[in-house]
Amino acid sequence: MAGITGESIPCAQCGELFVFSSAERAFYDSKGLVPPKRCKSCRAARAARAAGKSADRTDRTDVPASGVPSSGDRPSWEATCTGCGAPASVPFEPKAGREVFCSRCWHARRDLLRTRRLQPQSKAEGEAEAGRELPLDAADTDAEREVGMPAIIE
Repeated sequence: MAGITGESIPCAQCGELFVFSSAERAFYDSKGLVPPKRCKSCRAARAARAAGKSADRTDRTDVPASGVPSSGDRPSWEATCTGCGAPASVPFEPKAGREVFCSRCWHARRDLLRTRRLQPQSKAEGEAEAGRELPLDAADTDAEREVGMPAIIE
C-alpha cells in the first residue's frame, strides 16, 4: 500500500488511523458524499449490526416487517350497509345517525362523486347545486374548511 496517496483519518469508533485515498475522495466528491468517519472494519461491523436489527424485527410476531398491521390485525365492527342493506364489516365503530356503506357501495359512491366533480356543469346545474343543502356530519361543523375537504377531527 506504499503507492496509495491520501489523508489519514482517525476512526470515530475505534480510534485507529485509516487512509482515505485520493481516488476514494474523488468518488465521494462525485457522489456528493461526506468523507467516512469510521474505518472499513467498523463500518462493516456497524452495517452488520443494523442488518441484525432489521432481521430481529421480522422475527417478532406482534408487528409485521413493514411496521403496518394487516387488516386482519385491526378490529372491525359488523353493520348494515345504508346503500344496499347487506351486512358490512367496517374498521370503525358505527354511530347512530351516521351512514355506513359496504365496500361495493362505498366504491360506487366514491366513483360517482369523482365523476360529478370532473364533469363540467352548465350554469343552471351549478346554481341548483349551489342552492342545495348538504347533510352535516357531527365532524362537519368547522365552517372554515373548503367544500370537499375531509373533516378535521381533534
